[in-house]
Amino acid sequence: ARSFISLGCMVCGIVLLIAVIRMRKSAYAVSAQASSAQNYRITLSMNGKTVDIDAVLDSGNMLTEPLSQCPVIILNAALAKKKFNDDIVKPIENQNSKNIRLVPFRTADSNGIMTCVRTDGVKIMEHNEWRDAGDVYVGISENINCEALIGTEILNRAV
Repeated sequence: ARSFISLGCMVCGIVLLIAVIRMRKSAYAVSAQASSAQNYRITLSMNGKTVDIDAVLDSGNMLTEPLSQCPVIILNAALAKKKFNDDIVKPIENQNSKNIRLVPFRTADSNGIMTCVRTDGVKIMEHNEWRDAGDVYVGISENINCEALIGTEILNRAV
């Protein structure tokens, strides 16, 4: 009986070791794939003006405008003022555009309402080709450390 218990413990140990090795390899593959696919080049169009921006994929960003379900891109406030001041920042600050929407949001440590403006469209560079993601809304934030954050919904819409 002792030999069967010892043999069973050895088999369980070997199976556990193989499982751990496989999990580490697959976790490495997933993290390597995610890190290579996190950054995107996007082109935003607004009132005839087009700007290229580097965007970071935030897989937790599921922010959409509630009525149209259009996804929301979050721009760095300093970048938005520099590249889109008249088209995005001023209408948001003044809230005097017909394209303004108030979008509720929640982060890990806060929640609130983000004022967003509808763009004419967005294109995303994916697999070395531009894909049209259609209409989106853009909000601005002082709290992001990149040019823009996009969510997975925008990638799903890109054709």
